[in-house]
Amino acid sequence: MLAAMGRAERRRQVREDRRAIAAGLDAGRRDTAQVMALMRVLFDLLEDSRDAGSVVPMMTFLHDNIRAADRAAPRKMLACTRGCTHCCHAPVSARAPEILFLRSAIPALDHEAVTASVSQGVAARARPASGEHGFQAFPCPLLRDNLCRLYATRPLACRTAVSSNAGACERALRLGMDEGIPTPEFYTRIRAGYALALAGALKRADFPATAYELVSALNVVLARSDAEAAWLAGEPVFADAAGDPMGDPFDHPRNRQLYLATWA
Repeated sequence: MLAAMGRAERRRQVREDRRAIAAGLDAGRRDTAQVMALMRVLFDLLEDSRDAGSVVPMMTFLHDNIRAADRAAPRKMLACTRGCTHCCHAPVSARAPEILFLRSAIPALDHEAVTASVSQGVAARARPASGEHGFQAFPCPLLRDNLCRLYATRPLACRTAVSSNAGACERALRLGMDEGIPTPEFYTRIRAGYALALAGALKRADFPATAYELVSALNVVLARSDAEAAWLAGEPVFADAAGDPMGDPFDHPRNRQLYLATWA
């Protein structure tokens, strides 16, 4: 097991893993070797984050690695453009380090305004749906003038929320139609791989592997200045946040098998 390795052996393993994922996850690969390597690297960085008292070391690496993978993305297939915010009205799930990283990126001058927007967003989502189709969309409280205020630190779900048909997105937003958003397989595979690697690193470090509803979780961490340090120290900071209905990904036998193989 990586945690029980000698220091030299652990460093060797991490160097090999970093080489394996230097160009980001390859969406064309059908094996799980890269996801396992990334899981081990993120676990190692999470240990660094604990020592530093900040999730920045791990999240900076993760976002850089996602950008490296994105160089191979089929962008010509996408209908997404600057200012297009259909997907910014849908529920978003994110894991604890992503939420804490978002919080750390809020400029001091904007903190009060963002906190108020998030609080209003939570209140709006708590009201019963009143739309004709029993569906009600809410703009993300981080939107301002149809642009994300924290775009550079947005979570994985937002980074991979793309579509090849803007009309389908508009209908889904306006009518709540369950026709599905046409998304190139590259993005669904990348999203799944990075999400599983992050969840596995968290589980290995004895943190919850589950994700949280973004607005609810942001509301929790904005209410306390010590949220990041408290979470890294093992405090259940997100206990009152709405959880992702998908639950723990390692309840699925195939994911659990991959997790066990990663640390064998």
